[in-house]
Amino acid sequence: MTLNEFKKMKETNKIGHIGLKESVYMIADRLGWEISKLHNTMDPIITNNKIKTETVTVEPNKVIGIQQVFKGYVKDEEKIELIFRASIGEKEPQDKIEIYGVPDITSVIEGGVNGDIGTCAIVLNSIKRVIEATPGLLTMADLPVVSYWSE
Repeated sequence: MTLNEFKKMKETNKIGHIGLKESVYMIADRLGWEISKLHNTMDPIITNNKIKTETVTVEPNKVIGIQQVFKGYVKDEEKIELIFRASIGEKEPQDKIEIYGVPDITSVIEGGVNGDIGTCAIVLNSIKRVIEATPGLLTMADLPVVSYWSE
């Protein structure tokens, strides 16, 4: 898409990671934090070169992806930062979690997890937990940890 098309989609909330804001709130809730404010940025990733894949060719100066950053603040101190980056031809794709504490923890999945596959896996692996749950409106935080099951 062109930069103008990206801007129009951004202005009308037709682009961006679905659930990134909710993830900030879910993390904060599990840590007992109350979010005082959120900050969201969304920027296009633009190619300088022609990119050709098996399914698409993209000319220079076109949008090839998005970088979105959601920050959650507790008492005006930044506590949570979630970075979503997706683009054609990403050089070193990965999913990375960094937790600063004692000790600091870094976990990296080289190559990343395809979002569609990850979503399907969570849905399928949640079935047993949902069936066993008490009736009512629940979030993922209300369910026991979701994991693979073979029963």
